[in-house]
Amino acid sequence: MKKVMTALVATAFLASLTPTASAETSKGEPDFAQDRVLVKMKPGKDEKDLTNRYDVEKVLDLQEWKVLKVKAGDAKTMKEKLIGEWDVADVELDYVVHSATYWSDDRCPTPPPKPFPGPRPPYFDKLNLLKAWEKTLGSKERTIGLFDTGVDLEHKGLIDKLVSGYDFVERSSNPIDQNGHGTYVAGIMAGAANEELGSSGIDPSAMIMPLRVLDKEGVGYTSNVLEAMYYAVEKGVNVFNLSLAGGEYSDAFQDTINYSFEKGVVIVAAAGDDGGEKAVFPAAYENVLSVGAVDQEFKPADFSNYGGWVSLAAPGVGMETTARSGGIVTDLKGSSYSAAFVSGLTTLTWSTNLQMSNKEVIERLLNTAKQIEGTEKYTKYGLINPYDAIFY
Repeated sequence: MKKVMTALVATAFLASLTPTASAETSKGEPDFAQDRVLVKMKPGKDEKDLTNRYDVEKVLDLQEWKVLKVKAGDAKTMKEKLIGEWDVADVELDYVVHSATYWSDDRCPTPPPKPFPGPRPPYFDKLNLLKAWEKTLGSKERTIGLFDTGVDLEHKGLIDKLVSGYDFVERSSNPIDQNGHGTYVAGIMAGAANEELGSSGIDPSAMIMPLRVLDKEGVGYTSNVLEAMYYAVEKGVNVFNLSLAGGEYSDAFQDTINYSFEKGVVIVAAAGDDGGEKAVFPAAYENVLSVGAVDQEFKPADFSNYGGWVSLAAPGVGMETTARSGGIVTDLKGSSYSAAFVSGLTTLTWSTNLQMSNKEVIERLLNTAKQIEGTEKYTKYGLINPYDAIFY
């Protein structure tokens, strides 16, 4: 029966990660960079001719897509001009993205270290996570890309879990978290099992590559994220955690996701915290595991977005994790942390058979998820099931 189910899910795999036709999209134009556009040339055409004609400069190469710098305030006008050019296939604005769960400096206090031992978060027991850990504690051969505000590079629960990353905001090799959101997400995904702090990530063995694409206010641009994704593919990262949202549908973003997926990456994204049914990107792109939040009773969280475009639900209320500048913080809520949970579960599941493809790992997660009675409209597959995913 299990083989039959796997075959059925494999046949419908791509369709399962495709937004439903009825999904509502955002109304109104979102914020975008005023001094640049993303351009895709037609096959065989060189962007040099285009840049010379319009006296603009290529500042970033994203494979088929190029980021062109234009005069400040001219982005929208330049888009309209370029879209009609004979050698241009597509033009897009560089949309603003932000952490799916908003945080700012004044909302990210540094809590004191929690004494050990303390009570475990309820989802550890309710989801049989401890029993799943009896089979595997993960593998250092799997790395999760943290596309976020950076990370606390010196945190006791993270310092031994980090591989070299990059700051795509300030262009440095030191992706320090100046906000807090990234450190929170990192600890849930793959924080070390640290007895002094009394905390552990879902996969306490997987490594984390911090890729800072959001600034100290938790805000960035699509081009930052896409550049970081190509970088992470080149570095061999296995799972991308995108606890961010913003902008409208982007062919450049979808192309980058498709490229990453075909290179064997699992892409996980937060559904967002607007409490509505509208499709939110990047979670609503094809080839993405989109994740909504449930509360401590495994009921849909009132703040979480929902709908047939959301793949899975995971805990997103009462979350305990690493805090910026040391210690841990408790009682966080947001779909950012639900996505982090699924990213950790993805590498934990992968560790049971490192020969599995990204598609096979996703099939396990989808096959073992369980719909919560009466909440079928909230997600396509239901609540994640760590124990069954590990013992599949």
